[in-house]
Amino acid sequence: MRFEALEPRRTLDGQAFYDGTSLEPVAGGASTTIADVLAAQAAGATATVGAIAAIADEHWLCQPADFGSPSSLTEAADLVGLTAWQSNPQFDPFDGTGYSVAVLDTGIDLDHPFFGPDADGNGVADRIVYAQNFISPGEAPHDLNGHGTHVTSIIASSDATYPGAAPGANIIVLKVLNDAGFGPTGALESALQWVVANADAYNIASVNLSLSFLDNNAAPTSRPELGLNDELAAIAAQNVIVSSASGNAFFSFGGAPGVGYPAADPNSLSVGATWSHDSGGPYQWSGGAMDFTTGADRLVSFSQRGELVTSVFAPGAPIVAAAVGGGVATLSGTSMATPLVAGASLLAQQIAETTAGE
Repeated sequence: MRFEALEPRRTLDGQAFYDGTSLEPVAGGASTTIADVLAAQAAGATATVGAIAAIADEHWLCQPADFGSPSSLTEAADLVGLTAWQSNPQFDPFDGTGYSVAVLDTGIDLDHPFFGPDADGNGVADRIVYAQNFISPGEAPHDLNGHGTHVTSIIASSDATYPGAAPGANIIVLKVLNDAGFGPTGALESALQWVVANADAYNIASVNLSLSFLDNNAAPTSRPELGLNDELAAIAAQNVIVSSASGNAFFSFGGAPGVGYPAADPNSLSVGATWSHDSGGPYQWSGGAMDFTTGADRLVSFSQRGELVTSVFAPGAPIVAAAVGGGVATLSGTSMATPLVAGASLLAQQIAETTAGE
């Protein structure tokens, strides 16, 4: 596969490649059942050996001096109505408590204070109810990249200054990308199979995939050669919403309409990025895109999009959220927009079940 200009050129180590056997994918689609996927899991991996997923975020080459004000997450929350929601006592019961979000990414800072206290002193924040490393099995899913920690914070931070969309939600961490931000399809497939098998046990309402295969699809596609469509269909069959980053290569693909995979899958929402507020300009992004001016809810130039494949846009530039080692960091990308949608999806599920029994 071809890496975009914005992605780092780093050689993957041996731990980043899946060493299982490639088998034919389970036939996906609306008829796919959980039993189908579990049977495939028992038989072996269906993912294409050698296909690589990567984090879907951007960085800038030049920027105004005032880039990334500390209030940018607050401004993003204001823009989508989240601040008003969280400030209304009527909605206090709806903060995600009792529900889980699964984040498939570079891991997490396990004891970051944004994820709540560590009452039992085991070095893991108490709202992280499950964590597994699919890149280096048997090792803790520590995040040395920062991407997964940042993304998870946007969904479920309980910090008073930088609250996530669902600050009461339980967090499930599934590390499928290495510390360079890349991962094999086999790791992603195994993690999705874990979600299929454990959605009920952990009351998973939302799955966040801030990653892509750095491709561009103008129409919905299940890309069966990757072997992931069966898992995505089985997750959707359990009424769990999957939110995936659309990708940041609009300029690299010459402005052609489309989004990356898995955002293009019919069983995933595809999330593009807008500016959270007026940040001045110009901004030149490492992929070649340029924003000469900015403004709240204005489409960010790098965001992949297409009339047939984009589900929703959300604030994704610039976003301040948790950083590895404590404190915060500013990142921009469809990766940052996606967790806002994932968190809102979890809240929607909680509201539906609580008020309508659905």
